[in-house]
Amino acid sequence: MKENFKLPMPTWSWLGVNETRLPAQLPCNEPLAIETTKNEEREELIVGNRDTARQNITAHVQTGSTLSLVVLNLVDKSAGTINTIVEGGGKIEVILAETGRFNATDLNIVLKGDAAVARIYSVYYAKNSDVLDLNYRITLLGKNTKADMTVKGALTGNADKIFRGTLDFAKGSKGAVGHENEAVTVLSDTVHNRSVPLMLSHEDDVDGHHGVTIGKIDDAKLFYLTSRGLTENDAGRLILAGAAEPIIKRLPADGNLVAALRKALDLASEDEDCEE
Repeated sequence: MKENFKLPMPTWSWLGVNETRLPAQLPCNEPLAIETTKNEEREELIVGNRDTARQNITAHVQTGSTLSLVVLNLVDKSAGTINTIVEGGGKIEVILAETGRFNATDLNIVLKGDAAVARIYSVYYAKNSDVLDLNYRITLLGKNTKADMTVKGALTGNADKIFRGTLDFAKGSKGAVGHENEAVTVLSDTVHNRSVPLMLSHEDDVDGHHGVTIGKIDDAKLFYLTSRGLTENDAGRLILAGAAEPIIKRLPADGNLVAALRKALDLASEDEDCEE
């Protein structure tokens, strides 16, 4: 089956992040299309819980409506696209948990109308020889639009991760404001991390900020935690747990679902597991 996964900009070729690596013959779930009605408030929860899955999601947020989209990739292999359009005064919040032995996600949000708002909150975890390939993009078209992209994660073992985060201020997006930040905690000297924050601007009157923080656990914080009996990996899991908490709080009151997420993020205790 021919894959038509959207690739990042070719100008990044020197970083070695242009090719999105998809597993061969990954089965597809049924495409999911979401459309809100005017001034509606709606929440959608999508859980990838098959052995392997490919999911294509489209969403159209109508004028004045709000969509909260929670996507949990808890499978061994997954690949998916999320394409959304937000009309004037509409708001979208996308919350993602990115885990698995191989996971590729392409997320595109277009703020089409004036005063449209997009927020992305994502947490990821990769261990052993896991591969994460993430591409998030918010395009600001309308006037006075707002975009916020917050990504937090931890890497250990021989994990290989690419994250590309793009804020694109299009011509006509006067008064638009955008923030992008990724924070990566590295728990092993053998991980391969590539972080590519990018901001494009075709308009003068905009306010954009982007950045990435990559590092090990602060020495003082690590000493404090290890002096209380925690290993460095335990300390990393504790930090990851804090990053995952906003996602866990958004889940339905389903103990099995919360346990499944904690297990995928390697946060489950020995006596906490989802039922078979």
